[in-house]
Amino acid sequence: MVDAAPAEGVRVSVDQVHGPGTDRRASDALVFLPLARRIRTGAAPRGFFWNLFETVLVFVRDEVARPSIGKHDADRFLPFLWNLFFFILFCNLLGILPWAGSPTGALTVTVALALIAFAAVVGTGVVKFGPFGYLKSLVRT
Repeated sequence: MVDAAPAEGVRVSVDQVHGPGTDRRASDALVFLPLARRIRTGAAPRGFFWNLFETVLVFVRDEVARPSIGKHDADRFLPFLWNLFFFILFCNLLGILPWAGSPTGALTVTVALALIAFAAVVGTGVVKFGPFGYLKSLVRT
């Protein structure tokens, strides 16, 4: 397992991003292992790709996750949010190629992403507040 620290003490393992037991050899070889090697050294980011990648990660963390979720809880969900962000980004960029098509254009992919996000939000609420506390938090008193 490769551990990396992409932002202010947030520890992200490859298993957290993909889930345990999934076949992730291609993504490890192409994306995560080179990035983890660069992060592990602790050196300042160098190069166009690395700086672009870090800028996008910090933007999602500081401008999307923390204002929406809160500073403490947002750091727990950063691997999930980053994974969704880059999946949707690369699927849509794939749609630019004339012969490829965009996977997110298929209704099944959109429904699957919506169900995953819904399960994450409701599941977290139920775990944090309990089933009745979560339902009670949905009703304005």
